[in-house]
Amino acid sequence: MPTALVIQAHQPYPFSPGRLNQTLADLATSELTAVGWTVRTTASAGDYDVDEELAKHTQADVVIVQSPVNWMGVSWSFKKYMDAVYTAGMDRPPVRGRRPQPHRPEPPLRHGGDPPVAAVPDVAHLQRPGRCLR
Repeated sequence: MPTALVIQAHQPYPFSPGRLNQTLADLATSELTAVGWTVRTTASAGDYDVDEELAKHTQADVVIVQSPVNWMGVSWSFKKYMDAVYTAGMDRPPVRGRRPQPHRPEPPLRHGGDPPVAAVPDVAHLQRPGRCLR
């Protein structure tokens, strides 16, 4: 059964209590639960235990961060959360022993009737008679 960690990263203020972000985090939680996911949640502005948060990250197949854009970044409480949790996890083994998977880039988007880009350029015209390119 897949596991998700939903982090509600809104910093509440008197003029912005974070109802929209909480609603969206709750929606993600209910939708994932409805299709059989195990969902764990955290609010970065609340109290949390660093070791418990590391365990949640270790068990998660997917981490969803629900955050407003605060001056093109995340809230200070989420930055503090990342500093505390991710710094504490630096001296631990990798999450579930996973290794990064090689990234296979998507072919470039083509417009109109352009032919696809060849993976290997045609170099036959560069060969001299009697010589072989290596």
